Amino acid sequence: MLLQIKKDSFLVFVFFLLILITGLFTFDDYGIGIDEDNSRINGLVSLKYIFELFKIEFLNEKNFTNIANINEYTEQGNGVVFDLPLAWFELLFKVDDFRNKFLLRHIFSFLLYFLSLIYFFRLILEKHKSKLLAALGVLILFSSPRIFAQSFFNPKDLGFMSVYIIGLFYGFRFIDNPSIKTSFIFSLIAGVTIGFRILGIFLPLIIILFHFIDLLKRKTIKKERFFPLLLLVLTLPFFVTLFWPYLWASPLENFVEVFKNLSNHYRPLNNFFMGGYVSSLYVPWYYIFVWIGVTTPLSYLCFFFFGIFFVFTRFVKRLFKIEEQKTHNDLWNGQNEKKNLINLFTIFIPIFIIIILHSSLYTGWRHLYFIYPSIVLLSIQGFSLLNSLYIKKKKILFVVGFFFVFPNLFWMLKNHPYQYSYFNIFAGKNFNKNFEMDYWGISSYNALDYIVKHNKKVSYVSIIGNGDIIQSKNFLEAKKRNKIVITHDFMKADFLIDNYNRWNGIKKTKNNLIIKNYFEPYFDIKVNNISITKIYKKKL
Repeated sequence: MLLQIKKDSFLVFVFFLLILITGLFTFDDYGIGIDEDNSRINGLVSLKYIFELFKIEFLNEKNFTNIANINEYTEQGNGVVFDLPLAWFELLFKVDDFRNKFLLRHIFSFLLYFLSLIYFFRLILEKHKSKLLAALGVLILFSSPRIFAQSFFNPKDLGFMSVYIIGLFYGFRFIDNPSIKTSFIFSLIAGVTIGFRILGIFLPLIIILFHFIDLLKRKTIKKERFFPLLLLVLTLPFFVTLFWPYLWASPLENFVEVFKNLSNHYRPLNNFFMGGYVSSLYVPWYYIFVWIGVTTPLSYLCFFFFGIFFVFTRFVKRLFKIEEQKTHNDLWNGQNEKKNLINLFTIFIPIFIIIILHSSLYTGWRHLYFIYPSIVLLSIQGFSLLNSLYIKKKKILFVVGFFFVFPNLFWMLKNHPYQYSYFNIFAGKNFNKNFEMDYWGISSYNALDYIVKHNKKVSYVSIIGNGDIIQSKNFLEAKKRNKIVITHDFMKADFLIDNYNRWNGIKKTKNNLIIKNYFEPYFDIKVNNISITKIYKKKL
């Protein structure tokens, strides 16, 4: 028995080691997104504020040139739990090169994601008591192509998702064993989660709601169950404020201001959605559902639908029978059912609130990536139910489950490093005619790198559509940057890069005639044989 435990622990160690090695060997393959510099500035704004507040001499560093004061900075909707430590790290170790600044962010973003995978494993293991099931859950999360790719260059959304997983783990610990210790730890982690992004407030609110209902179900409220809840409610505002410097001067007022700005977020962009352009201010109610449906691997969706059908139908049946006053007819029967409902609420409450408030949405469903772990958890629940109810030989379904994962891993390897443009068959064979692809222009870096590698002389390059090509150029290795000159005049350009981004909703550019007459296709960056970025070369 002891030998088997050691063997299992070794296999788990190797499993996570392979994931870590994968990230460490691929983190520098990805380009840079248009939002990354904003995230970096977000950290520098708060760091400048702290240095001013505590009169730290670093304030004179050139890194703070043109950095706004914290009360003048308009992007306060995102916390600084990730950005602030990276800004300090960059300053402390004098990371001056542009590429190195963002590679630093890429590797730490992945390491945070890797840490969350360990917690995700523990989350499933504590609920289902199966290392095989826990490993399958981690593989599903890891082999979701868009999630994997964005774990490197999207610390806003993937970083938040990662912290949310850790928060969910400690929230379930609190649900399982409400005590002063579990309450304090969860309050701390929930403060970090909200300090990462204000949407993190959903997590403690849902956990508090379920624990409160649990208290009401009991004939007498015991202080050993009430005091942990009271401690959580009282300490949470302190930890939120602690991990969010913008709140330090005026916690309640600034928090309310950020929340109002979030609910009235104004970003008038155009989404290429289902074959047409839709304003980010007036997206249809089904926008999120469609994006989840076309960017999640089909096998994972199948397990999810089975899991959610079971959880939802059981919840409805219990809801209608609750007046019968029988022990087995309650909102939930046992901790696992309660956790299933928490996952259900975690998925649908944020979606419904966004629909009700008519919040502006753009660039896919990345703002709601934090609900994806709960989607996977319900997928695992569905998988577990199939295994226990319908399969006599228990190991067979695990083989089938892992079999469904490996095609996604193969797809990720084949399309590396462009996994962020993954679509399943629901998006259509020609998904480029239905949805946005590389909406952040990540592959512009790869296009510039290709131009440098295949042309000895200095090349003048321009971009068709939207995107920060200057940032992509600066992300090149230092020796390659001098071989690229960015120009906005198409007639002066040797190469044109088209990443198909049209935020103004206009497909055709006024320079279309110039492109047709003076340029010819040179190279395509493709995913599933569909071009996500095209390079044109001037005709000789």
